Amino acid sequence: SHHLKVLRQAGIVDSERQGLWAYYFVNTDALEELSAWLSL
Repeated sequence: SHHLKVLRQAGIVDSERQGLWAYYFVNTDALEELSAWLSL
C-alpha cells in the first residue's frame, strides 16, 4: 500500500519478501528516535 511505502522510505518500517508474500516489521531504533523527537 501507499502508506507502507511511505513508512518504509522514512525508515520506520522494513519489509522482507518471502515468495508471494511481503512481511512488514517496525524498525525499533527508528521508532525510538521518532518517539524521543516527538516528546521534546
